[in-house]
Amino acid sequence: DRDRVLDVVDALPRRNTVVLTGDIHVGCFSRVQRAGAATHSAVEIVTNSISSGGSMGGGDGVLFEALIGAIPGWMYAYEGRRGYTACEVTHDGWRVDYRVVDSIDMPGGAKSTHASFEIRSDLATRRV
Repeated sequence: DRDRVLDVVDALPRRNTVVLTGDIHVGCFSRVQRAGAATHSAVEIVTNSISSGGSMGGGDGVLFEALIGAIPGWMYAYEGRRGYTACEVTHDGWRVDYRVVDSIDMPGGAKSTHASFEIRSDLATRRV
């Protein structure tokens, strides 16, 4: 199924596909590529969870962070804090900010940016 979707994406005349997903209770940023491929077909932004599991989520992030480098294309994964993902989309690309709060259990939790990425219109990516 994944290869069939990538066949469609790769056949597009302008390949600058960005996919937003969520509901896995973790924030992730990755390049979507076929097994064994050196290039990627799209960029996937998995938005982090605002409330699941309380302030610390389902864990401290160690499990998901260990997958970076083990799964081709994965650049970021974090489940240690709750928050949201802010995206700014312009003609030239996207800016992605993974925002977290130190507590969701009571009002007034402090916000911070855990990680930020830029995606250019040609799908070049970098952590900022």
